[in-house]
Amino acid sequence: MLKYMTFNYATHGNVPTDDSGTMITPDNCDCEMCGSVVDCNKHNIYILQRGEEDMALCVDCFEDNKEKFKNENWISDDFSDDDEDDE
Repeated sequence: MLKYMTFNYATHGNVPTDDSGTMITPDNCDCEMCGSVVDCNKHNIYILQRGEEDMALCVDCFEDNKEKFKNENWISDDFSDDDEDDE
């Protein structure tokens, strides 16, 4: 559920926040497994695709479930990097 939090920047507007009060901006992304908010300017996110579906993951969830996602036919540019290392 989104809430709005007043901030005092030049625009003096409202910024949406999540239930924990974390600001949601275009630079933030929610991990679709654990729900943590990732600042995309400071931390990596991983995007997986399968057909019409997309999934954004934090580093921990991606690393912990990488083989599972490969086996479930998810596609990621980061999988191909691993495959090249294995050869």
